Amino acid sequence: MPLLLKFMFRHALAGFAMAIVFVALILVLDLGGLATLVSTSEIGVLAVALLTFFTGLTFASLQMGIAVMSMKPQPEDDEPAGSRQSVDQWELQRVPIVVRKRR
Repeated sequence: MPLLLKFMFRHALAGFAMAIVFVALILVLDLGGLATLVSTSEIGVLAVALLTFFTGLTFASLQMGIAVMSMKPQPEDDEPAGSRQSVDQWELQRVPIVVRKRR
């Protein structure tokens, strides 16, 4: 498996693990009476499964986004390392604008 896919998969699994802990805490603390509602409902297991899945999807997406955005930029193959100019080295230049009169 390519390195980038392993990276994304690992962070997605971490997000799903955090979601499972989050849903477990919601149920253990009975926030909003959710655990009571789930335990007395006929389809409580389905509700918990869907809550866990969609919370996991959200947390996994968030975790992957954070991981990707915190990566350091890698130099491209065709240019040597350190050849990119940083934003601090950019210079402002005047751009002439020609304004024509309207008829």
